[in-house]
Amino acid sequence: MDKGKEHIKLILLSCLIVATVIQTALLWLGSMSSHNFLKKNMDYEPIMPMNIWVVEAGNNDTGLSNSLAFYLGDTTGNEKKDYKRLISEFKKVVYEYEEEKSLTKLEGIPWGKLLSMPSIVLEYEIPLGLDSISGISGISSLVDKIDYVFMYSKNKFQKEASLCLVNSKEDYYYELSVVGNFQDIEKVYGAVTEDDLTKNITTYQPSATIENLQIKGNVFLPTSSQETLVTYPILNIYNPIDLTKEEGDQVLETRINDFFISPLVKEKDIYEDGSVVYTEPKKTIVTYNPLGTIEYLNLDPKQTQNVTNLLQGYNKVLDFIEQAECVSKQTAENLYLSNIVQEGQKITYYFDLSHDGYRIQMEDSLKKQLGITSYLEVSIKGNDFVSMKVCTLEIYSDWQTETFKSHYLEPMDNMYSLLMEQGIEDFALDRLELVYLVKDFKHPIKLAWGVIYKQRWYYP
Repeated sequence: MDKGKEHIKLILLSCLIVATVIQTALLWLGSMSSHNFLKKNMDYEPIMPMNIWVVEAGNNDTGLSNSLAFYLGDTTGNEKKDYKRLISEFKKVVYEYEEEKSLTKLEGIPWGKLLSMPSIVLEYEIPLGLDSISGISGISSLVDKIDYVFMYSKNKFQKEASLCLVNSKEDYYYELSVVGNFQDIEKVYGAVTEDDLTKNITTYQPSATIENLQIKGNVFLPTSSQETLVTYPILNIYNPIDLTKEEGDQVLETRINDFFISPLVKEKDIYEDGSVVYTEPKKTIVTYNPLGTIEYLNLDPKQTQNVTNLLQGYNKVLDFIEQAECVSKQTAENLYLSNIVQEGQKITYYFDLSHDGYRIQMEDSLKKQLGITSYLEVSIKGNDFVSMKVCTLEIYSDWQTETFKSHYLEPMDNMYSLLMEQGIEDFALDRLELVYLVKDFKHPIKLAWGVIYKQRWYYP
């Protein structure tokens, strides 16, 4: 009799466990009668823009000659918080248009119109799908890839706003008009354009509003004169991993141990050039080059058959950057996505550094010396990280400042002379901007003009 009761209790307990599992599954996945267990659109961390600009338009009919811009990072001091508020508003508009399935593509970007009204501009280094920019998975087919998001409004976002999604590389755009409440955009715009705030920071002029300037599309050029000089912090560079010092080995091992399943049993080899190679047989190889790189190779990927899209992969890489000891927190805060390359199921994400809105550029000879194309590159395949290469050189400011006095017409003239020597008379530059130029690994890093012409960097 007791055995029978125990048997009944066991059956009832089993039923309760099964019911709990089913209820939990329903809470997580929804009704199992559908084959689509997960919701159609899932939110991820969106790809952050390289720059966020706030454009204050002029008061005349066109606004062109008086349009000025401010780099968001120079203003409120809460760039990431402000960005989240802006992207939240952007998502609302995207969801509103989602049911339309597609938007009309228009040729010939109206730069003058876009930059003649109060606007906030998200600028991306490369064209991206709408899912990657918004963080909403499953809506990439709504528009083709874009590299600018313009949020603009004649009445400073009080009652209505328009969005323009731009591909500056291929000269097309999409326009969306929305009536509603845009409090977050209005607050960010209002805070940035306060007179007390803007009078002490660098102002920029959209190149598209400057006549006879041979630059494609638009770039934001610092307005530099005797009254408005660009003052900036000088940067320095060093390698925190110094194997000539007693603590060097310990610093290196701290950086690389999380790549190994069993760090204590990894093998170590030192080569004539000073390179250190750590191996976990049939699983992992990590190579440290004392010039300043760490390279990781996964010899035994397990989940390469799973399909990962660019947005999902980007979020996996963000998790890696946050957790990996080989990428310092200071470096992680200054990384921006500079390129994505997809080869079959393998996706490689390239990241480079910026400081206060200025990208940090290494001369090509230094990149070749280090064997890198970007500061950090991470490759994933399915759910696995298959390789990684990171520059270990740290860049920091010791709070010394300098004043940059060169006007943007000087590099334009220098490029004109250079191209004339090559027999090129009719040209338009792809880009012109101030960059931190790393010429060597010993001296301070200062601002210089950088020019892109036919996908190649020049520093005239």
